[in-house]
Amino acid sequence: DLLAAVARFNKSEPGYSLPTRVGLSGGPMFTGDVGAGEYFSYTPLGDIVNTASRIENLNKQLGTRLLASQLVVKDLSGILTRKVGIFQLIGKTRPVVIYELLCRETEADAMCQEAIHLFSHGLELFHARRWDQAEESFRTCIHHRGEDGPSHFYLSLCSHYRSHPPSPDWQGTVILTTK
Repeated sequence: DLLAAVARFNKSEPGYSLPTRVGLSGGPMFTGDVGAGEYFSYTPLGDIVNTASRIENLNKQLGTRLLASQLVVKDLSGILTRKVGIFQLIGKTRPVVIYELLCRETEADAMCQEAIHLFSHGLELFHARRWDQAEESFRTCIHHRGEDGPSHFYLSLCSHYRSHPPSPDWQGTVILTTK
């Protein structure tokens, strides 16, 4: 609903755009006043807040707008999601499984469902180091969706890994090097 409201706003204001990216993660955090002197800010604190910020930044690289950790999506119902990969976020030691929240399940058409299937298949092939077949699946996904940032992201990685293969113990984790 948030992204739909932003899209309506962007259409209603010619020449003005409100770019919006959201990163969601779950876990313990603290909230409180932080600061000194005359400046205080009521803000959330904790590792999970940093993780959500890193997930939000991942939207830029993937060309997406709404990403969430596996912890957030595991109990969701009525929302169509797709796994976009396993990522080691900047400053983190443990990989995080990331999903894109696409739409309400009732809003998804057959083309969207097919594109999700193609992307998932491409991701499986990518994890199996089958770069050529993964590329084919991602290209077909782009053909079905019209434009698909995550597919473009993985096309680039397939090309890179073909000439610079990951280590033999690689488990499919994409190690991010930029915010």
